[in-house]
Amino acid sequence: MAGSAGARRVLVVDDVDEMRTLIRRALSANGYEVDVASTLAQAREMDPGGYDAVLVDAGLGHERGADLIEALRSQDPAAAGRCLLITGGTLDALPAGVAFLAKPFQLAELIEAVGALQRPHAASPGRAAAIAAEADSPIPLAARPGGNGQQAGEPQAWQLLRLSRRLRARERHELTDFLHDGPIQELTAISLELQMMSRAAAPAARFDAVLRQLEAAAGSLRWLVDGDWPFTEPETRLAEALQRRTGWLAGQVTVDADDRLARLSTGEVPVIADVVELMLLGMVTASPPARAHVALRTDQHRLHIELFLTSADRDDRPIGDPATAGAALEELAFALGGTSNASFGERHWRAQIALPRRRVPAYT
Repeated sequence: MAGSAGARRVLVVDDVDEMRTLIRRALSANGYEVDVASTLAQAREMDPGGYDAVLVDAGLGHERGADLIEALRSQDPAAAGRCLLITGGTLDALPAGVAFLAKPFQLAELIEAVGALQRPHAASPGRAAAIAAEADSPIPLAARPGGNGQQAGEPQAWQLLRLSRRLRARERHELTDFLHDGPIQELTAISLELQMMSRAAAPAARFDAVLRQLEAAAGSLRWLVDGDWPFTEPETRLAEALQRRTGWLAGQVTVDADDRLARLSTGEVPVIADVVELMLLGMVTASPPARAHVALRTDQHRLHIELFLTSADRDDRPIGDPATAGAALEELAFALGGTSNASFGERHWRAQIALPRRRVPAYT
């Protein structure tokens, strides 16, 4: 039973042979008594509730590691405090109140996270054993009166933008699944193996440098998985949303901060960001502009989005091709059921799109 005298007992559940072996070796070397399982069925046969710690991978082929944790919690609410969910995927669907360890992780982080499970009232040791907050779906499905997905008073353009945002979120999950099953899994195994080798024998020259390079690569992969993807969270502040969404397409982005912004509904803020991002995507085909400015005009029925672009000082390269930019704006306006106009100088561009306003209160 958990808490008995002697070595602490740990159950590791992972469907990848190499990961089970490496984690078992690492924990055994630190005084733990470790058993392993490759499936949820095997783990259940081993009485997981009797272990001091249960480490389970979030993705076990077609099974979910969180299912084992929820089953243990249903039998004993305190069992969640002895569980550690190991994940290489996104952190927005983890069970509430359960510590997690994000791949790729360091050997010290693994030991620290397992040790923290024996101290249920201890403070969280940071990334290694953070407590996952219960998350709602980042992009809730729209109400479907009549079964066609259209909300009352919603122009078709807004439906299209909402659906494209759901598509981008799905693409993100597909990307993270690929990263977890490939490079994240491999990098975790390589990093653990090298760190254990360095503890067992004097490391060769430049060994520490190699480990630092691996850690930097791991950080880059984790950014792809956990990074501040703008369309996964509700956006309510227009200037902040535009800066986050368009930073890769433009330099400094400013917004008119007059009383018109105060009259925008929460549903209009992310759509304005969507439209500006699409405008920049179609217009900027060469050097990113040094400055971008967004001005808004609203009336009862229409939303006017005006975009001003300025090329960098002493930079002879154009922002893009005016003919291509003009065609892209016309195509975007047509798709949104709106209108467009533009003017293109040598260093200064101006473009405007007007589209129907939405008459429902929330962007979902």
